[in-house]
Amino acid sequence: MNGGELDGTRILGRKTIELALQDSLPEGVSAFAPSEGWGLMSALRLDMAGALEPVSEGTFYWSGAATTHFFVDPTEQLIGLVFCQHVPFDQHQLFTRFRTSIYQALE
Repeated sequence: MNGGELDGTRILGRKTIELALQDSLPEGVSAFAPSEGWGLMSALRLDMAGALEPVSEGTFYWSGAATTHFFVDPTEQLIGLVFCQHVPFDQHQLFTRFRTSIYQALE
């Protein structure tokens, strides 16, 4: 969120952050859906309209097998975390409902 710094201390290099927020996949290849790419460290939202949910372009995120999820939206200065420990993975579409409710609450 702070360009790789925490409390004034550099944790990640500036170039590392730039790479993390750029799609590293070849043209015509998507990560999980056409609206998603892959940055240096995680999935990356490339197209808000194509995603059919109000997450900003440039948002990066990842999910774990037992219905855990995080996202970071640099545009909105927003971090979201979900830790449910539930199998099967995201059985009730919690992640989309979680993100949508957060973005609907923004002013």
